Amino acid sequence: MARRTVSPVQVAILAKRLAETAIDLQSLLRDETDSIVCPDGASFLLLPAQESLRHSEEVQRHAAEVQRTILDAIPAQLAVLDGSGVIIFINESWRRFLGGPQGSCEYVKIGQNYIEYCELADYAFGGMGRKVAAGIRKVMNAAAEPYSLIYPVHQEDKSKWYCLTATSPTRSDVIGAVVMYQDVTEQHLAGEQIREQAMLLDQAEEAILVQDLRGRILYWNHCATRLHGWEAKEVLGRRAEDFLYEDFRPAKEAWAILLRCGVWQGELKKLTKEGRELVLQTHWTLVRDASGNAKSVLSIDIDVTERRKFEAQMLRVQRMEGIGTLAGGMAHDLNNVLLPILMSADLLKERLQDPGDRDLAEIVEMSAKRGVEMVKRVLAFARGSDSSWTRISPLAVVEEIATTIGETFLKKVHLVTDVSADAWSVFGDPTEVHQVLLNLVVNARDAMPDGGKVRISVTNVHLDEHHMFLDRNAVAGAYVRFTVSDTGSGIAPEIREKIFDPFFTTKDIGKGTGLGLSSAMGIVRSYKGFMNLISEAGCGSTFEIYLPADFSAISNSEKLPKNESPRGNGEIVLVIDDEATIRRVIRQTLKTYGYRVVTASDGPKGLSIYVQRHAEIAAVLTDMMMPAMGGVATIGALLRINSNAKTIVVTGFVTDAQKQAAMAAGATEFLAKPFTVEQLLSTLRTVLHQAPSLDVRL
Repeated sequence: MARRTVSPVQVAILAKRLAETAIDLQSLLRDETDSIVCPDGASFLLLPAQESLRHSEEVQRHAAEVQRTILDAIPAQLAVLDGSGVIIFINESWRRFLGGPQGSCEYVKIGQNYIEYCELADYAFGGMGRKVAAGIRKVMNAAAEPYSLIYPVHQEDKSKWYCLTATSPTRSDVIGAVVMYQDVTEQHLAGEQIREQAMLLDQAEEAILVQDLRGRILYWNHCATRLHGWEAKEVLGRRAEDFLYEDFRPAKEAWAILLRCGVWQGELKKLTKEGRELVLQTHWTLVRDASGNAKSVLSIDIDVTERRKFEAQMLRVQRMEGIGTLAGGMAHDLNNVLLPILMSADLLKERLQDPGDRDLAEIVEMSAKRGVEMVKRVLAFARGSDSSWTRISPLAVVEEIATTIGETFLKKVHLVTDVSADAWSVFGDPTEVHQVLLNLVVNARDAMPDGGKVRISVTNVHLDEHHMFLDRNAVAGAYVRFTVSDTGSGIAPEIREKIFDPFFTTKDIGKGTGLGLSSAMGIVRSYKGFMNLISEAGCGSTFEIYLPADFSAISNSEKLPKNESPRGNGEIVLVIDDEATIRRVIRQTLKTYGYRVVTASDGPKGLSIYVQRHAEIAAVLTDMMMPAMGGVATIGALLRINSNAKTIVVTGFVTDAQKQAAMAAGATEFLAKPFTVEQLLSTLRTVLHQAPSLDVRL
């Protein structure tokens, strides 16, 4: 028969019941009742009291034997103390444990005061004898709850652990306490092993959970607490479905697979105590008992939330690179479309005499120029176009931002601009400054989902050493301060220090890359400027951008009056471009301004013409990107025919690599599409009047 383990509490209850059974036996004997009924339902019939009293001794002896038999059958060591702590009874287990019918040790004999022994023999209870004596007295005096203590007994070859339990019967004037000892070494060692395993599990970097087959939490390690925020005492016994999941359906499907296959692994979304969503790499294993029956589920979770966010951000970056590549190809085609419009509008303004017609031509030209700027901006955002630094008018930038907002933002977002009339200029790339301001305005809009007001203001400021607290990289001097403020929700203090970190965003996935403010900060610092944030949760935000003022003289290379545009003197120009519209508009423009023009639709045809007429062709204008032969290859072939050939390379998609390739091939000038009539004529005049280089090739 398998040995059954009895807990200390069960032992105490059993001892109390046995003591009370003994009391009932004695009471019944005195009253000469018909039967004895024990608490567990067993009954012992007695002879009728009205029969001869000669049976009383026999009944008493029989009851005593029953009582002793029951007490001796208890595997734990049991002693009964009177009200003063003297031993009045010991069972067989007590005698067998200590040797002899009365016990070999003096302190266990019937008639000895056990409480006094406990106070004197501290060593016998692992140094806690006085504590044991006090606990027994408390039970005897107040009939309190059972007193229990587990203590070690160290021997030469091994150590054992015992559980002492003292309880007091409630209906006895004779019995003060029942003391029981139980060997709990096996349970203690098993508990130690469990605690050691739990300590090891608590050191794990993974969240480890054990659930029963109903989904109730049975075990919860420290990492699970760190990950989710709940302490073990808060979740043990609770169903995971009730607090760990916002949408339990994916977990329910995984649970069905687990019960069918015995194992499941994949990703699940779970919640923290604060309601934040986590992405966890989860491995579930069905745990079975010795008979092979499923009894629990072991779950090991690894937090991959940040990894998935990073991967998503990298995918967005890759998509942006793909968009940049696509935008590059589109830019070339769009510039080829815009170039004829821009140049034709310029020519029409010269030819039209009616003021209304000239106004229409002006509108066409302005629209084309705006399209050119839009293409540049798309390239700047998608791939980062080459910086073209110049003097920037704050008023012009703010007006352009206002136009963009008016066309794209909802009407519930109201924009207010306030640019000082004497605002200084700044030196930089207009597209980059536009990008910084537009990013801040878009963030302001997103902070006001129900609408509100965005204010952009520009003022001149002088900073001295007293203002250096604004930024550790700030230096004294004159600055133009751009201020973007909103009436939105503001920025919480705990994230204020993180908003400029790359990839940090409070927006939902798909609504922000976390690169906007970090790239804006990078641009501002590259201008030797700095940014300052003023915000309070619930009270809106204000971003201040300080850019160094530019007081340099206006460049002398200003536009010439239209009637002074450089004209030709009958020089022949070869135009090579695969776009027929572009060839026509360039030919018409150059003829209008005194040049003669021959055209070719690709590189090989252009070379054929140049071979025949290179002596009379003054300059060659060739496109960079053509199907049969590109601009670089065409220039190389031209120079092999005539080392002093003057060439201008034009392209609709400008990169440093293209410029370097064209100049390395020997191009004289580089002209970006779409260009104006004035830019074309000025570049052509520069090339034609440039002194020929010495040919030192052998």
